[in-house]
Amino acid sequence: MEAQMVTVVIVGSRRWADPEDIFRLMDAMPAGTEFVSGGQPRGVDGWVKAHALARHLKYTEVPPDHYSENEHCLHTCPITGERIIYGRVYQVQYFHIRNERMVVYAQQRGGFAFIFNCQDSKGSESFIRFAKRHRLSHHIFRDDNTEFSCYYFKSKCLMGSPGQHVF
Repeated sequence: MEAQMVTVVIVGSRRWADPEDIFRLMDAMPAGTEFVSGGQPRGVDGWVKAHALARHLKYTEVPPDHYSENEHCLHTCPITGERIIYGRVYQVQYFHIRNERMVVYAQQRGGFAFIFNCQDSKGSESFIRFAKRHRLSHHIFRDDNTEFSCYYFKSKCLMGSPGQHVF
């Protein structure tokens, strides 16, 4: 029997201090996991992309519309079904649209997300708002007084029960 692919969105603050937190999380996921992130070259998004590509893992990027398209970009909007046009003129709303696209993309695949949130991270807070808007429950992981949040998208969290983690 073939293992079902898991879709995991990993997003977070550019101020997150330790890329090893992200790498350990990614390495703990089942073989065949699809990793999704938001295309920011610095911080969590950049570390997800670099780690996935260095390890030849499936990687999908969902950047804001004003970013340039690359070979890893999502091409069809999971909300509207229309082709995403990248390279547009900058608008701050594109960050929020991107965040909702990632939520819906994972939801459609029965996946989930991890948010590495630093205080006052507007991007992370935007992602969390969309996760809540889509009525997604959450699961909290703590490591060294840092909160790791897992928002479910019709799937059981792979990381364990509340209070447990693999770090």
